[in-house]
Amino acid sequence: MSGDWRTRVSRLYPVLLAGGAGAGLWPMSRLLYPKQFQPLAGERSLLQQAALRFAGRRDFAPPVVVCHHEHRFIVAEQLGDANVPPFGILLEPEIRETGIATLVAALMLRKRDPDAVMVLMPTDQTIADPASLEAAIDNAVPAVLDGRIVLLASRGGAETPRHFALAVDKVQDKKTGLSSVSAVGGRASDGAIGKEADGRLLFSDILLVQAARLIELMAKAHPELSKAANDAVAAGGRDLIFYRLGDDAYQAAPSVSVEALLAEHLAKKDLSLIEVDMGWRDFDSWQTLWAAGPRDEDDNAVFGDVITHDTSNSLIRADRALIATLGVKDLVVVATDDVVVVADRGRLGEMRKMVSDLRAAGRREADAHSRSYRPWGHIDSIAVGENFEIKMLSVRSHASLALQLHHHRAKHWVVVSGTARVTRGDRILVLSENQSIFIPIGMPHKLENPGKLPLKIVQVQSGTYFGSDDVIRIDEPYRRPARPTRRRAGEEEGAGEFAPAEARAGEGKAGGEGRAGEGKAWEGKPGTEGR
Repeated sequence: MSGDWRTRVSRLYPVLLAGGAGAGLWPMSRLLYPKQFQPLAGERSLLQQAALRFAGRRDFAPPVVVCHHEHRFIVAEQLGDANVPPFGILLEPEIRETGIATLVAALMLRKRDPDAVMVLMPTDQTIADPASLEAAIDNAVPAVLDGRIVLLASRGGAETPRHFALAVDKVQDKKTGLSSVSAVGGRASDGAIGKEADGRLLFSDILLVQAARLIELMAKAHPELSKAANDAVAAGGRDLIFYRLGDDAYQAAPSVSVEALLAEHLAKKDLSLIEVDMGWRDFDSWQTLWAAGPRDEDDNAVFGDVITHDTSNSLIRADRALIATLGVKDLVVVATDDVVVVADRGRLGEMRKMVSDLRAAGRREADAHSRSYRPWGHIDSIAVGENFEIKMLSVRSHASLALQLHHHRAKHWVVVSGTARVTRGDRILVLSENQSIFIPIGMPHKLENPGKLPLKIVQVQSGTYFGSDDVIRIDEPYRRPARPTRRRAGEEEGAGEFAPAEARAGEGKAGGEGRAGEGKAWEGKPGTEGR
């Protein structure tokens, strides 16, 4: 990157918003494991792709990630797998609109670096041409240091109707492409601004602003939001490698998006834009995934084990079982291991409403997959019946479950692969493949993976009650709060533990306590963390 802004600030701070629920891509994307943590375009997840865009550059700090507290270990694990130690991970107590998430990130950054420049970006999009993005950022920074908010925009091609359209007043700098903004507002689908289908400028959800300047502007433009953000930061505190924001203050914040703040609360004189052709694509719905391709000669986007005959203009995704289609068109067919969806492509905008209806009906499938994620690994549900459950536990290297006991269930563990160290009462045993152990009701027990390879355990539980409040943790290495939720046999542990605000809807290599220099941006001397 070129330019002379480094004489005024040493580095920029990527701020990654990773708190969305992704209901438009249900059932693949669900509340407990939404789209930003999945590899929709490439081998890495969308979060990892965003985190890696500026990894290793001396003029960019490691990323700040804002996510829901239930996703914290997923975020930490994925950043660890991508070898991107975070500057900090801020935990939302509730999934909210992007306004409050952006402002708390600005407040935290200003505490660490009074001159901090934020590069705000979502984690549900891909950038095909990162060099063009970097050049646009380079051109934007001088204007940001002069007190402006610079928005990055593209002409059409985003294939999603939810983005706000922008209107250009006049070009301020022909060399950098910096322009003033005459209007922000109206989603692209409304045709309120830029009615030409291919000529409209759409806000890419990427913007640059100096943290202190954003805080100053929002204190005047939206005092209620500003107060809530300040209160949430003040009431928060460190939790392992994370910073947990104050619960009551965060949930009391007005539900307002960044786009709405730009359109309704900030003066146009404070805004500039740079048009950039960076191959930006947002994954907002199955329609956007179909448009992203690749598609066959009949315009079908096919994923997984699929056979099509006389099928056209459709998206078909099979996660496990074979899907065969015959004589259909304009459909979306998605089959996970627990849900099958068949939808008219023209009605995909109603997907979020369907998910809300499922949630209101108390259906587990609205929010939880059959695979659930834990700080130590993940659990796959295999079978559920009268007074029994069968699951596969996958425990990462050197990770462990809490020492615990149960009053209403017994367990039988069978080692499928790897090495297990099992605490059973006052005994510690080491089990290898094909060995097993029985844990009776009331017996304190703990499962650990002392080896370098993943540990896989088949767990058979038998009993009369499988609620999470029957998990009596004697120690808690991950500081998870007790959850007094009652659960019938067959309901997934962890399902329904949190719900999104309707408006916007780990540990891994980072380790339980974090590696040196990771996740400690809110302590110590400024400018030294996260290197």
